Amino acid sequence: MNKILFLVLVAGELHATPVGRKTASEEEHTYDYPELSVVPRATDRLALEAEHEKHDVSMLPVALSGLVTGAVGLATWSTVERSAPAVAVGSFWLIGSATLGLWYKPYASAQEEVAHLTQDASVRSVLMRERFAEAALERAASMAQKIRWMSVISNVVASAAMIQKQNNNNDSVISPTAFQAVSVLVALAPLVFRPHAIDVWHDQQEYKKRIYGPVARPWLFFDSKGVAPGVLLTMNF
Repeated sequence: MNKILFLVLVAGELHATPVGRKTASEEEHTYDYPELSVVPRATDRLALEAEHEKHDVSMLPVALSGLVTGAVGLATWSTVERSAPAVAVGSFWLIGSATLGLWYKPYASAQEEVAHLTQDASVRSVLMRERFAEAALERAASMAQKIRWMSVISNVVASAAMIQKQNNNNDSVISPTAFQAVSVLVALAPLVFRPHAIDVWHDQQEYKKRIYGPVARPWLFFDSKGVAPGVLLTMNF
């Protein structure tokens, strides 16, 4: 009776598994890619960031530096020769950061594109979605890094130019140099407050590295003299 039951189960399993398709056990053994072993996966992180993107404030340091640069340029318009470029640079970053904050949604748009990819459960399709999501995370970080440095360089140069071309006919209590020095310092705000997209990509890369990192655990070692406690290091490949 046991043999008959065993044969029935095997037949049912063979019938449920189409020719050419891998069983669940075989499918697990093919998941030997870091993109599929990392927790959380790139698609999960993309979905999470797309949800949080609605309330993203990572452009605030860029907007603040542009606001201060433009405001200082306007405040010293009559006493400093090169205030006009500072006003232009500050206005550009103030308006640009507000526009990007409202319309630039890299995670949400990438999530929509991933959703249009093939959704079957084969290793090839899952790996394609994960790699596409990873590329989207990297693109968002790369763009944030470019905006960050462009903002810092342009605002610092505009503020420094005003300091060099300061006129001498200033009778105010606070000199233009003090205003412009503050403008230079605030222009460095994007360097102090790193964009969230850069942190997201950095964290995802760190998670992947840990897949192959050593894992330490307490262990008991046996030899001819007895038992000794120690630490066992294991590597995952």
